[in-house]
Amino acid sequence: MCGYLDLTDGHVKVQKTVDYIMELQTVTVLKMNELWAVPLFMRIALIENLSMVFTNVLKQQEAYRQAAELFETWESLLRSPGE
Repeated sequence: MCGYLDLTDGHVKVQKTVDYIMELQTVTVLKMNELWAVPLFMRIALIENLSMVFTNVLKQQEAYRQAAELFETWESLLRSPGE
């Protein structure tokens, strides 16, 4: 299911999911218990994707904080010699 979410960039639509499963069935026939597990695996894959997105957001926020801190340091150094 992670492959499906990668293909759809995390956008889950019912018809696209059905089409994906039908296409998958042409390669390998899914058993009934595998079909029943699809919603669970979709949820797990979505949670993993959200985790990656939030991790990236936190990294970007930290980089922004560090850049702002560095700017403030440079700004104070540039003002200091003239005062």
